[in-house]
Amino acid sequence: MGQKDTIMALVEQTNFSEQELKQYFKRFKKEHPDGKMDEKALRKMFESVFREGDASEISAQMMHMFDRDNSGSLDFGEVIMALSVTRKGSPEDKMRLAFDMIDNDSNGTIEYEEMVQLVTALHKMVGVTIVHVNGSAEDDTPEKHVKKMMAKLDTDNDNVISFEEFCHGLKNEPAIAQLLTVQTSPEILAKKLTSSQ
Repeated sequence: MGQKDTIMALVEQTNFSEQELKQYFKRFKKEHPDGKMDEKALRKMFESVFREGDASEISAQMMHMFDRDNSGSLDFGEVIMALSVTRKGSPEDKMRLAFDMIDNDSNGTIEYEEMVQLVTALHKMVGVTIVHVNGSAEDDTPEKHVKKMMAKLDTDNDNVISFEEFCHGLKNEPAIAQLLTVQTSPEILAKKLTSSQ
């Protein structure tokens, strides 16, 4: 599929205009001449935002989520589909994206272990001092964060978080929402995935 066909297909599938997509494509090709964004480039993107962080685990999770053809890299279409949700999707679309990124086994619920994996990755990327949820930085460990979050999100006490519980929690717990959605932030994705560094 040529550039024009790709762009026209994406106009149909996303909320972006043809002009926006042409601009994104030009920037993407400038930054990624081979048309692919690998995990190393994704990690570099995050670490350019969180300069003191280690984004290796978040990058792996992002790659797993957005690499629809399992090629090991993101092509322009995959990047744009991610941007479409984060920039122009409905609030529920954005919450679904964040939920699906945490739900690694895609079973429709978030388990404690999945939450620990994400929070551990976020700690490495952004640093514990800015992601704590109640409590001091000294006792900020991923496990402690997750226990606090599970207590707030798991309203029916079945030890898993459903999508409904997740949405309710993100609407009512701003600190948790900020933590759990930082990796799908439109500011990060929109500015970094398609623009030159």
